[in-house]
Amino acid sequence: MAETDARRRGEIIRAVFKFLQNSDGPVSVLDVTKHVENMVTLTEFEKSFYPDANGRKTVRRFDKLIRFHTITAVKAGWLTKNKGYWSVTTEGIQAYNTILDPEDFARELDRIYRDWNKSRHSAGDDS
Repeated sequence: MAETDARRRGEIIRAVFKFLQNSDGPVSVLDVTKHVENMVTLTEFEKSFYPDANGRKTVRRFDKLIRFHTITAVKAGWLTKNKGYWSVTTEGIQAYNTILDPEDFARELDRIYRDWNKSRHSAGDDS
């Protein structure tokens, strides 16, 4: 995913947080995706589709990227995903309001994710 750098990941994740913190409760991933794509201008790469084994265009990249980019936020405890519904946590709102630069936001999530992954492997956890 070299086409998406830390700044862009941060812009997308921060847009997710902005939308969710103004919602009344958990929101379906489909609604999150729809709203966030209207909050950020999609790149040509994000607008493109992943091909299947036969070369047919199947899934828009942005739809996959938004799910993939937010994994770090889940591991950080800033975002919850439960049965297709997402919500931002109190810690996530605090981080959103504290770390304003999108690139710094993404890099902090990356750091927390690396720490989580390192502790998971050192503890012998395979989940």
